[in-house]
Amino acid sequence: MTTSGNLPARDHILIKGATILTMDPQLGDLTGDIEIRNGELTGVGGVIEADGADVIEAGRMIAL
Repeated sequence: MTTSGNLPARDHILIKGATILTMDPQLGDLTGDIEIRNGELTGVGGVIEADGADVIEAGRMIAL
């Protein structure tokens, strides 16, 4: 059994070119990349370089 303090490492994922619905009226919607490392959001927006990440091409997709 794994406790929340000792979670195993998870994947490094880069979602490329998504339409990002921020749900924040001050930010509005974005088009760009989303980086997720070990289950945590580590980058959003623009073009993100993430060597070694598994890439999901999301040019025709929406991310919330």
